Order: sequence, then structure tokens, then C-alpha cells
Amino acid sequence: MAEPRDVFAKLKNMLSDKGRILIRVPLCDSYAWRKYNTDWWQLDAPRHFYLHTVKSISLLSAEFGLQIENIYYDSHEYQFIGSQMYRSENKVISRRDMGYYKGMAALLNVISDGDQACFVLKKK
Repeated sequence: MAEPRDVFAKLKNMLSDKGRILIRVPLCDSYAWRKYNTDWWQLDAPRHFYLHTVKSISLLSAEFGLQIENIYYDSHEYQFIGSQMYRSENKVISRRDMGYYKGMAALLNVISDGDQACFVLKKK
């Protein structure tokens, strides 16, 4: 979203009273961001103009009369694999490490600390 406020305004106007909006974004208040910082693969410059947090999505939603109905964390092992590859000259990830990263991603999703999430929004 190049202009998040414009997008949220349009989404609100398009949304029926019983409708829902699903937004999936990388989150920079995540474990992967804290661990990798500028080597975090979800920075994905120049595709992401803004980095969001749960709070920023909550504030944007509230500004346009929307509320978060649910948050589903759905990050995967690539938050580690891609970031490790950015960080290291060694571009080989072992099967053991891949298994570990997959387990870590699942755990981070459970504890709401994965590096991406789906936000289900509805009108207040």
C-alpha cells in the first residue's frame, strides 16, 4: 500500500455492514525483525513502502471506523531462511536448520510473534 490512509478509506466505503476485510502484512514488531533488523527478508525493498505493527494496523483501522475482529499469524520458516541468506555469505541451509526454522515459525505464530499476520477487519 503506497498510501495506506487512502486504501483504508476506500475499503471502508466498499465494505458492507456485515462484510469483512482481510489484510496480510509483514510485521516489524516481530521476533524476526528484532533478530535480523535490516537483514530481515520481509523488508523486501522497494515493494514495502511502510512497515506495520499490530498497533499501526489497529490505529489505522480505528481512524476509519473499523475494528480488528481477529488476527491470524501465518509466518513460515522463510523469515529465518531468507534472513540468514541475506546475513551470511554461506547460502546453504541444512535440512536440520530448515526443520528447526519451521518449528520456530510455528511456535512464533502460536505466541503471536510471527513476522506476518492476517488481520480480519469489520465496521465498528
